[in-house]
Amino acid sequence: MIPPLSGNDKGRAQASARQTVRWIAAVYTGGGSDRQAGLARPSPSKRRISNSKSMRLDRNNDARFDSMIFTWSAELADTRLRFAALAAMCGIALAATSPARAENFSVRYSLKLIGVPLGTATVSGAVSPIDYRIQASAKLTGVATVVSNARGAATASGAISQGRVLSNGFATTSANSQQTRTIRIAMAAGNVRASEIVPPFTSKPDRVPVTEAHKRNVVDPLSGLMMPIVAGPAPIGPGACDRVVPVFDGWTRFNITLSYRGTRPSDLPGYSGPVVVCGARYAPISGHLPRPIIQQMADNKDIEVWLAPIGQSNVAVPIRLAMATAFGRLTIEAQDFSATEKAAGR
Repeated sequence: MIPPLSGNDKGRAQASARQTVRWIAAVYTGGGSDRQAGLARPSPSKRRISNSKSMRLDRNNDARFDSMIFTWSAELADTRLRFAALAAMCGIALAATSPARAENFSVRYSLKLIGVPLGTATVSGAVSPIDYRIQASAKLTGVATVVSNARGAATASGAISQGRVLSNGFATTSANSQQTRTIRIAMAAGNVRASEIVPPFTSKPDRVPVTEAHKRNVVDPLSGLMMPIVAGPAPIGPGACDRVVPVFDGWTRFNITLSYRGTRPSDLPGYSGPVVVCGARYAPISGHLPRPIIQQMADNKDIEVWLAPIGQSNVAVPIRLAMATAFGRLTIEAQDFSATEKAAGR
């Protein structure tokens, strides 16, 4: 756990948090200049000036930032964890068990920068050896609300077959004081049938095109958190991290590659025992803007997620996601979680 700050250190952390929230929004929207991300702060006189172009930019960034928070939380995944996929990095791991059982679960997360709270999220759902469903909700809190009052919810469901997650559908609604946006994806056996974004994002000529091939054999952001593992006496091990998660979120396509870094002890309300630590790398494929900030994310080697099992069910949930940023360490960490096993179909 990151210790709390005080005095001048806390003041600097809060200032960095405001900048980082804008920086994250730029990453999650597929690129943009440092000025668009809010890193180049305008003078007071310029801040009074508003024009239609800058207002559209702010609204698009706020709305997409909302979606990011949900992906993290679930996801999270997605910083999108390109991060909330970064949150695909922080996935829920599971394996087939016999007889078939469903595990209902709920996890409550906090989002912090250098120990300064930025938001909260809750992920809940049910997982069985053959199918799953997930719901997520999130909102910004504390200093982050100075930049955006982003909040919203997301849901996904699908099947698990032969060690693969097969998304059936995904939907998310995000809102702030200016706009509400809804994204829906219809899928079948990991292939996108249709997607809808209302209202659509602003079109940009240099955005990398998303092809039909990019929409095959993919998962949505929340389903990207589901990672089948081989059942056995020690399912929380290297195999839980050995995978590439191909994510399509409705407008961008990216991969999250996980790799094993080790195991360590953890003591969390609801779980005390070993956790597996996975390194994560983000690789943009299409739909993003070719900006330096995207390359910085792709070059970031300091991203990791901790996974903890739930009882004997061969199911693991993310209890911590951490990554280095230009302003300090950003973490998404479980505060508590619960799980209740019951027979599938009941």
